Amino acid sequence: MAPTARFSRFHATLIAGLALSIALTSGCTVDGTAVRDDSLDTTVSTTTTGAESSETGTTGPSSTTTSRADADDITGTVWAGTDSDGGFYTFRFQSGGALNYTSPTGTWSAATWQQHGTAVYMEMNNRYAEYRGVIDGDTMRGSAGNITGKTWTWSLTRR
Repeated sequence: MAPTARFSRFHATLIAGLALSIALTSGCTVDGTAVRDDSLDTTVSTTTTGAESSETGTTGPSSTTTSRADADDITGTVWAGTDSDGGFYTFRFQSGGALNYTSPTGTWSAATWQQHGTAVYMEMNNRYAEYRGVIDGDTMRGSAGNITGKTWTWSLTRR
């Protein structure tokens, strides 16, 4: 008997959000829940229903670029929480994509952020570290990594 994987709604949403974030930061366009890579003339649709997720590939003409509006705009909000190493962080999402954050080593402003629906992307110090996550109500969770190859997870709560 083949092993089965069971994913919660959170996991399915996180995977879909991370895929969307990666697609948007790599130059793809988004229309609802479809991601289009114009360089490949391909569209990938991601559908999440309950605890299941599926992807289908289709080809066809390009559609209008829009972003999914499943989460409130986080501009002007403050989120705080921990990473998998136990460090405490506070992120201040400022207008124009500016990001100010406090980490165990100090307070920094050499960072930017983007939001596309529930997907959030943050980069620090000219992409030395990159964070990708998903908003679920007043919680934001995701994974991160830096140029040295270190990876970790994180979880924040809206303040």
